Amino acid sequence: MVAFAVRWAPFGGGSAEEIWVRFGMSERVYFLRLRVVLRGPVPQGLDEIMWTRLRRVCDQRLAGPDDPGAPPPRQVTA
Repeated sequence: MVAFAVRWAPFGGGSAEEIWVRFGMSERVYFLRLRVVLRGPVPQGLDEIMWTRLRRVCDQRLAGPDDPGAPPPRQVTA
């Protein structure tokens, strides 16, 4: 799950279709589960900057486009 998130972070996370094919769950469920993982410690091989970027992508995707308080979507760069 984390490897997928890292690979797709520069593009704002994977598409709903890619998430469904890979994990068999909706994008909302995926990002809710990812958010739980991201509350833990940074795993070996990743740095705090990437961990923070993953949290940001996760939060943006969970906010959704219909949330008027959500920041505008933006591409996260590595």
